[in-house]
Amino acid sequence: MIYWLLYEIITAKGECEDKVSEAQLGAFFAAMTIRANSFPSKTQWSDGERKAMYHFWPSLLQVLPPEILFIADPEGTLMNLPSKGTNFTGKDSAEMRLVGVLKEVLHGGHLGFEEVAGLLRDILPIPDDSNNEAVFNQPSTALIAAFLIGQRMNLETDRELKAYCLAFDDELGMYNPLLIDYIGVKYQSCFFSVQFLFVEFKMLYMVYGLRLTMIVIG
Repeated sequence: MIYWLLYEIITAKGECEDKVSEAQLGAFFAAMTIRANSFPSKTQWSDGERKAMYHFWPSLLQVLPPEILFIADPEGTLMNLPSKGTNFTGKDSAEMRLVGVLKEVLHGGHLGFEEVAGLLRDILPIPDDSNNEAVFNQPSTALIAAFLIGQRMNLETDRELKAYCLAFDDELGMYNPLLIDYIGVKYQSCFFSVQFLFVEFKMLYMVYGLRLTMIVIG
């Protein structure tokens, strides 16, 4: 399966919109990197996955953009080949912040409350009270997907869960359907299994709110 997947990515010659989106690539390679860096040995790369990655990596270096190469091998230590991804810093302040956070997340690390809340406010659309529309800065969808998938795989701490709540509402994490629905529409063409991801995200958001209420009350 992984041989077929990597072959499909390479034959797209870097123009993946018709076959696989940048968000899908970001999520896939983030999952692979986290498994290699921090998962127990039995759930790290299988022999087949390792052989496929080593076999296709020289070709992937030629077709993937720098942000995805960064996600796939942040320090250049997994594949042991020079990569322009190791020098990737982001095109603006929001992406630079994402890159810094991903260096922790891709190693299985967790973040503080302020770090997560500030990052989410940078990368997610914030409703404008004047016209009830969301303002969106459009950071790399590959980086955002890598971050969201990485947080889920690492299992968010209570501090991170609280930050997700308060990033959407300055009160007590109350559910904001305008923002959540806008994100779902914005990413509908690029997140894999989008119906599952955003249904799950909405459910998680309500769980975050419940847990935050318990934290506040407690």
